[in-house]
Amino acid sequence: MNAIPELTFEAWRRVLSHTAVTTLIVAVLAVLGTLTGNWLHGQETARVDYFNAVVLAVVFTVPIYGSLAFKLQQVRLLNLKLHDLASTDFLTGALNRGAFVTNVENRLTDGVTCSKTLTSALLVIDVDHFKSINDQFGHQSGDIALVRIADALRDALRTNDLIGRLGGEEFGIFLPDIAPDEAILMAEACRIAVEHCLFAPLGDEETLSVSIGVALARPQDNFTSLFKQADSRLYLAKSHGRNRVEVETSALAA
Repeated sequence: MNAIPELTFEAWRRVLSHTAVTTLIVAVLAVLGTLTGNWLHGQETARVDYFNAVVLAVVFTVPIYGSLAFKLQQVRLLNLKLHDLASTDFLTGALNRGAFVTNVENRLTDGVTCSKTLTSALLVIDVDHFKSINDQFGHQSGDIALVRIADALRDALRTNDLIGRLGGEEFGIFLPDIAPDEAILMAEACRIAVEHCLFAPLGDEETLSVSIGVALARPQDNFTSLFKQADSRLYLAKSHGRNRVEVETSALAA
């Protein structure tokens, strides 16, 4: 991995625009300084004086400030890259547990919609028989299975939904501003997407499946209470045969 990121088009635009504006300001100050100096010495300012002032401003400002602006943009992009690395699960590209919990808490604190028609939902997802996958095909194939599952889940989601790896073979999905029945349909779509994702560790295609517990948010919920509800539903999905979605019917009715 290259430690120093290459500048994007937007970063180059920032470098050029900042350098141009700074050079213009320095050029204006240089001209004003020339005028002031000549006035104090009782001399008339010729065109060549204006020209020399502008040239000196460009010669000194462009390479010095341009280089500084370039380095500042590199630092900015590097900080963004480090932030992404610190909040992303290295294997699946999903948010890691800490970043996922923080993002969900922030959205709940900011007041996600909780009404008769719209709410938010937390899905806790566990890969079925994951130990058997590792035992039968090896841990490297187990990692590949997790990547395939994460990709399948991500493809089933909307752009503003959150996906995180909570640890091991467990994932979390947060669905903001969604109707309760649509949240259940989304959970089912995630289950089906995993069931149809390609996983062929030994050349022959193997079927993957997940069990999903769904919790529908209430106004007083935080991540801990929401996770507890979803996790209890996940336990039911496991005990009822796996490869299924479970949701609290009383919450759906409410």
